[in-house]
Amino acid sequence: MLTLVPWMVRSGQWGPLAEQDGFNRTWWYVRTSSAISSTTNLCRGIFTSASAFNDLGFTLTPDSMLSFEYAILPLLLMSFLIIIGNTGFPCMLRFIIWILSLVVPRSSGLYEEIRFLLDHPRRCFTLLFPARATWWLFWVLVILNGTDLIFFIVLDVRSTLCPSSLFSIADTHHSSKIPSSPHSRPESAS
Repeated sequence: MLTLVPWMVRSGQWGPLAEQDGFNRTWWYVRTSSAISSTTNLCRGIFTSASAFNDLGFTLTPDSMLSFEYAILPLLLMSFLIIIGNTGFPCMLRFIIWILSLVVPRSSGLYEEIRFLLDHPRRCFTLLFPARATWWLFWVLVILNGTDLIFFIVLDVRSTLCPSSLFSIADTHHSSKIPSSPHSRPESAS
């Protein structure tokens, strides 16, 4: 979330595109009076990230993410948020808990609680899987999304491996947004 707001505010190429649609650069929120504080604008900048993570499929631009089909940072970041907000959530949750187990001192009570979470995951949270099931889920996600990417490139002759291709794959499977494709705009007649 904190990556997308500064990117949009400082972007010379994509900022005017959002303003052209009638939105403020602080991540596509509708223009209001200038008396609004920067904290309010920052909170409004969270909308697109939260929408991606919660798999809502909402954007504030009229053409979904099609205007930003070549903007690498938001498409890759939103693809990541879409996946970890949906089927990748158990993998990411276990990864965060595992990282905490490495950082927390072993003599603390918190370490014992974290180890209990890792050793007995289903007793505490239904979306926290045992290690082996988490690895299965991770590899199934990688294989299915990788296969989808290969078919996406092979079956679309004009397609190239670009951020919009990866975003389309994550997008259509998880949050049902309108897929962005570099070739979805009508071609000019010759």
